[in-house]
Amino acid sequence: MTQQSRPAMTMREIRESLGHIKPGIPEPTVQPTGYVVSCLPAGHDDRWTFTIQVKYTGDGLFAVRHGIRQYGTDGTWSYEPDFDEDYDAEAAWLKEHRFEHDEALRLAKQLAPTLTYRGRTVADVLAAPVEDAAETHVVADDSDDPEHVDDCPGCVAAPVGGEDTRSNR
Repeated sequence: MTQQSRPAMTMREIRESLGHIKPGIPEPTVQPTGYVVSCLPAGHDDRWTFTIQVKYTGDGLFAVRHGIRQYGTDGTWSYEPDFDEDYDAEAAWLKEHRFEHDEALRLAKQLAPTLTYRGRTVADVLAAPVEDAAETHVVADDSDDPEHVDDCPGCVAAPVGGEDTRSNR
Protein backbone atom coordinates (compact mmCIF):
# COMPACT_ATOMS: atom_id res chain seq x y z
CA MET A 1 0.00 0.00 0.00
CA THR A 2 1.35 3.39 -0.96
CA GLN A 3 1.28 6.28 1.35
CA GLN A 4 -0.48 9.40 0.11
CA SER A 5 1.98 12.23 0.06
CA ARG A 6 0.88 15.53 1.34
CA PRO A 7 1.73 18.59 -0.82
CA ALA A 8 4.65 20.67 0.36
CA MET A 9 3.84 23.55 2.63
CA THR A 10 4.03 27.05 1.22
CA MET A 11 6.30 29.59 2.87
CA ARG A 12 3.21 31.29 4.25
CA GLU A 13 2.00 28.02 5.84
CA ILE A 14 5.42 27.45 7.35
CA ARG A 15 5.53 30.98 8.78
CA GLU A 16 1.98 30.61 10.16
CA SER A 17 2.83 27.28 11.79
CA LEU A 18 5.89 28.85 13.44
CA GLY A 19 3.80 31.78 14.71
CA HIS A 20 5.69 34.39 12.67
CA ILE A 21 2.46 35.68 11.13
CA LYS A 22 -1.19 35.38 12.04
CA PRO A 23 -3.20 32.98 9.92
CA GLY A 24 -5.45 34.62 7.37
CA ILE A 25 -3.81 38.06 7.48
CA PRO A 26 -1.98 38.82 4.25
CA GLU A 27 1.61 40.01 4.17
CA PRO A 28 1.96 43.78 4.08
CA THR A 29 2.95 45.23 0.74
CA VAL A 30 5.17 48.21 0.12
CA GLN A 31 4.42 50.49 -2.81
CA PRO A 32 6.66 53.43 -3.66
CA THR A 33 4.37 56.36 -4.43
CA GLY A 34 6.80 59.12 -5.18
CA TYR A 35 10.34 60.37 -5.48
CA VAL A 36 11.94 63.82 -5.24
CA VAL A 37 14.72 64.45 -7.76
CA SER A 38 16.79 67.64 -7.46
CA CYS A 39 20.33 68.88 -8.01
CA LEU A 40 19.96 71.30 -5.09
CA PRO A 41 20.76 70.06 -1.60
CA ALA A 42 18.07 69.49 0.99
CA GLY A 43 17.41 72.70 2.90
CA HIS A 44 18.35 75.00 0.00
CA ASP A 45 15.85 77.86 -0.31
CA ASP A 46 15.24 77.15 -4.02
CA ARG A 47 15.16 73.36 -3.81
CA TRP A 48 11.44 72.94 -4.50
CA THR A 49 11.55 75.38 -7.40
CA PHE A 50 14.19 73.19 -9.04
CA THR A 51 12.76 69.78 -8.15
CA ILE A 52 11.10 67.12 -10.24
CA GLN A 53 8.63 64.79 -8.59
CA VAL A 54 8.02 61.27 -9.82
CA LYS A 55 4.53 60.26 -8.67
CA TYR A 56 2.88 56.85 -8.82
CA THR A 57 -0.35 57.08 -10.80
CA GLY A 58 -1.53 53.47 -10.68
CA ASP A 59 -1.20 50.41 -12.89
CA GLY A 60 2.58 50.40 -12.40
CA LEU A 61 2.99 53.80 -14.08
CA PHE A 62 4.49 57.09 -12.88
CA ALA A 63 4.15 60.75 -13.84
CA VAL A 64 7.23 62.98 -14.12
CA ARG A 65 6.18 66.38 -12.75
CA HIS A 66 7.70 69.82 -12.31
CA GLY A 67 5.18 71.82 -10.35
CA ILE A 68 1.88 71.25 -12.15
CA ARG A 69 3.48 70.50 -15.52
CA GLN A 70 3.97 66.92 -16.63
CA TYR A 71 6.60 65.53 -18.94
CA GLY A 72 5.36 63.70 -22.03
CA THR A 73 6.65 60.95 -24.26
CA ASP A 74 7.09 63.65 -26.93
CA GLY A 75 9.85 65.25 -24.82
CA THR A 76 7.93 68.37 -23.78
CA TRP A 77 6.38 69.69 -20.56
CA SER A 78 2.65 70.40 -20.57
CA TYR A 79 -0.20 71.24 -18.26
CA GLU A 80 -2.96 68.69 -17.91
CA PRO A 81 -5.89 70.09 -19.87
CA ASP A 82 -9.49 70.22 -18.66
CA PHE A 83 -11.08 67.37 -20.57
CA ASP A 84 -14.65 68.28 -19.58
CA GLU A 85 -15.82 64.65 -19.51
CA ASP A 86 -14.04 63.71 -22.76
CA TYR A 87 -12.76 60.45 -21.32
CA ASP A 88 -11.13 59.27 -24.54
CA ALA A 89 -9.07 62.46 -24.84
CA GLU A 90 -8.13 62.24 -21.17
CA ALA A 91 -7.04 58.60 -21.51
CA ALA A 92 -4.95 59.46 -24.59
CA TRP A 93 -3.28 62.40 -22.83
CA LEU A 94 -2.54 60.36 -19.70
CA LYS A 95 -1.06 57.54 -21.80
CA GLU A 96 1.36 60.08 -23.34
CA HIS A 97 2.39 61.36 -19.88
CA ARG A 98 2.99 58.11 -17.96
CA PHE A 99 6.12 56.02 -17.70
CA GLU A 100 7.32 52.76 -16.23
CA HIS A 101 9.17 53.15 -12.90
CA ASP A 102 12.76 52.94 -14.18
CA GLU A 103 12.08 55.16 -17.20
CA ALA A 104 10.42 57.82 -15.03
CA LEU A 105 13.40 57.93 -12.66
CA ARG A 106 15.87 58.01 -15.56
CA LEU A 107 14.01 60.94 -17.15
CA ALA A 108 13.77 62.83 -13.85
CA LYS A 109 17.53 62.49 -13.26
CA GLN A 110 18.22 63.58 -16.85
CA LEU A 111 15.87 66.58 -16.65
CA ALA A 112 16.70 67.87 -13.14
CA PRO A 113 19.93 69.67 -14.18
CA THR A 114 18.12 71.39 -17.09
CA LEU A 115 15.35 73.09 -15.08
CA THR A 116 15.01 76.87 -15.27
CA TYR A 117 12.87 79.37 -13.41
CA ARG A 118 12.55 83.03 -14.41
CA GLY A 119 15.70 82.77 -16.48
CA ARG A 120 17.77 81.17 -13.70
CA THR A 121 19.29 77.75 -14.25
CA VAL A 122 20.25 75.15 -11.67
CA ALA A 123 23.89 76.12 -12.26
CA ASP A 124 23.06 79.80 -11.61
CA VAL A 125 21.34 78.96 -8.33
CA LEU A 126 24.17 76.73 -7.16
CA ALA A 127 26.77 79.38 -8.05
CA ALA A 128 24.94 82.20 -6.22
CA PRO A 129 26.29 83.06 -2.78
CA VAL A 130 24.16 81.88 0.09
CA GLU A 131 22.81 84.76 2.14
CA ASP A 132 23.59 84.74 5.82
CA ALA A 133 20.22 84.21 7.48
CA ALA A 134 21.38 86.17 10.53
CA GLU A 135 21.69 89.33 8.41
CA THR A 136 18.54 88.81 6.34
CA HIS A 137 15.50 90.42 7.89
CA VAL A 138 12.61 92.74 7.24
CA VAL A 139 11.99 95.78 9.38
CA ALA A 140 8.87 97.90 9.05
CA ASP A 141 9.43 101.55 8.12
CA ASP A 142 10.32 103.72 11.10
CA SER A 143 10.45 100.68 13.34
CA ASP A 144 11.50 101.21 16.90
CA ASP A 145 11.78 97.49 17.53
CA PRO A 146 14.25 97.14 20.43
CA GLU A 147 15.72 93.98 18.89
CA HIS A 148 17.19 96.08 16.06
CA VAL A 149 20.09 97.88 17.66
CA ASP A 150 23.01 99.89 16.36
CA ASP A 151 25.06 96.80 15.52
CA CYS A 152 22.31 95.29 13.30
CA PRO A 153 23.60 95.36 9.69
CA GLY A 154 21.32 97.14 7.27
CA CYS A 155 19.23 98.85 9.93
CA VAL A 156 19.00 102.61 10.13
CA ALA A 157 17.25 103.91 13.19
CA ALA A 158 14.21 106.09 12.61
CA PRO A 159 14.91 109.69 13.50
CA VAL A 160 13.53 111.13 16.70
CA GLY A 161 10.20 112.85 16.11
CA GLY A 162 9.23 110.54 13.26
CA GLU A 163 10.63 112.74 10.45
CA ASP A 164 12.62 110.73 7.93
CA THR A 165 15.92 112.45 7.10
CA ARG A 166 17.55 109.46 5.39
CA SER A 167 18.94 110.35 1.98
CA ASN A 168 17.69 107.24 0.21
CA ARG A 169 14.01 108.12 0.65
